[in-house]
Amino acid sequence: TLEEIEAVRTFNEQYFAEHFSKALHYKLMARGAALHLKSRTPVSSEARLVTPTWAIQKANEYGSEVAESIRHLGVNVVGDLGALIVPVALGAPEASGTSSVGEISPGVAARMAMGVLLASGRARGERGVGKGRIGPTWSEPQELFRVSTLELLGAIFRRIWAGGAEKIAGLFERHEPPRR
Repeated sequence: TLEEIEAVRTFNEQYFAEHFSKALHYKLMARGAALHLKSRTPVSSEARLVTPTWAIQKANEYGSEVAESIRHLGVNVVGDLGALIVPVALGAPEASGTSSVGEISPGVAARMAMGVLLASGRARGERGVGKGRIGPTWSEPQELFRVSTLELLGAIFRRIWAGGAEKIAGLFERHEPPRR
């Protein structure tokens, strides 16, 4: 809905103004807030996002261009190439979804906050997590949020090397048969 989109847009503006990492943003937004907003059933009175007329016209033009390019390539097409050319019907003339929402409902804000909380991993181990309407969640421990993949691989390699270097070296030594 328009409210949900405005909530996400405002969150993104404030988040990036604070210069937090993109990796944390992905975790909190894509795997948290946005994911939980998508599972929400909107109230019928909530404003829906309407695709603006200019965007529909641009998509129709692009579909025609792509279909023509594919046709000129002469590749084998499975399916109806004409489906890319059929124009999408225009909606209400200027019912653009770009207008701003004055206030975001408490339900949308709470759902978004719950998504961020669950994605952060801070609710892990709490009694009842995963038993409500949101369902089970998974998140790595808070300590790993700022650990890069290379750092993690380096730590794993060092542990393997420290614990198994002698054993590995022993595999390559020549062993003489036992004397009788």
